[in-house]
Amino acid sequence: MREAARALADTHGVPFVLLECRAPPAMCRERLRQREMEASSVSDATAGVLEAFLAGYEPVVELSRDEHAAIDTAGTPEAALVQAKRIVATWPQRLVG
Repeated sequence: MREAARALADTHGVPFVLLECRAPPAMCRERLRQREMEASSVSDATAGVLEAFLAGYEPVVELSRDEHAAIDTAGTPEAALVQAKRIVATWPQRLVG
């Protein structure tokens, strides 16, 4: 899937950067537990989805440093966005932030 994303970027003549969001699994489980208790949550993420992801996770080893960056998502969404904007210089202005 990563190679397909890179190929799509190449096809359209735009830079490719994979932003990998990282947070401790225990924190992800707790966030999901809290989200499940919120009636207004529209997320389709579940503990089962997380466990399947963790079981099938493959570390990013095929991309260069110019094409891959890890974002610490253990903090606030705003802090993660700041990190992402530092990495992606052409962040679309119409997006949040």
